[in-house]
This record gives sequence, C-alpha cells and structure tokens, in this order.
Amino acid sequence: MSLLPLLLVFIGSIVSFLKHRRKIPLLLNAAGSLLIFLAFYIKFMAFLIYAGLFLFLAGAFLNFLKEIKCKSCKTIPLSKSIILTSKIKCPFCGYVREETMSGDSCQHFYECSNCKKILQPKRGDCCVFCSYGTVKCPPKQKS
Repeated sequence: MSLLPLLLVFIGSIVSFLKHRRKIPLLLNAAGSLLIFLAFYIKFMAFLIYAGLFLFLAGAFLNFLKEIKCKSCKTIPLSKSIILTSKIKCPFCGYVREETMSGDSCQHFYECSNCKKILQPKRGDCCVFCSYGTVKCPPKQKS
C-alpha cells in the first residue's frame, strides 16, 4: 500500500479545516491517519485500521453538524428590498469596512483587513454580518 491515500485524506482534512475552522475534526483526522499509518507500516493490526476509519468518520460528522447548524443559510431568491452592502466593524481593532454580502448565503468567517484576525459569528447569530455588520445578512432580511 502506498502513502498516497493517507496523504490525500490528510490534505482533505486541512482543506476542511480551512473551510470550517474547527480544530477537533482536524485532530481526529490526523489521529486517524496516524493509526492507519501505524497499522500498515509498523505492525499490521486490523483494529487500528478500524479505529482510524472511525476517527475519520467522527471528524466528517462533526463538520456535517456545523454545516446544518445554521438554519437561516437557505438559498433565497433576491428581491429589490434586500440590501447587499453592510459596514462591518472589527471587535478587536475597531476598523470599519463596507463589504458586499452574498445574496443567498451566510458568511461564517471574515478576516479583518486591518488586524488580520478572523471574525466568527457571536453565539445565536448565523453569520459575521449579523454579529458585526450594520445590516443583517440577506437570509435574515428575507425572514
């Protein structure tokens, strides 16, 4: 067996981390990769393979739960009453910048242009515009 499948799974884990910004699934996938590597290249043990696959599944499930958590992120048709620009204020440095929002989805992460910190929605909000913007996101405006 080559290392290519393990390498692809680990690269996929990193891409998933960049999308969701969740460390636990990344750590689960890294541990799963390590267990499968140990099972195939150090000493063959079937339970290590199954444990590694279970960790991959757990990491994917946690990312899936994050995706379905935001119920207001449904696609909606655009209408003239929806405002697509909002001034977003960084809570760390106070920098304000006008941004254009996506008309059909929420934005879960935003990098401040000034201090380069990553903003995430406050608890109970679906996106960074609902938490730090002057105008709520289009899905919230529609509902």
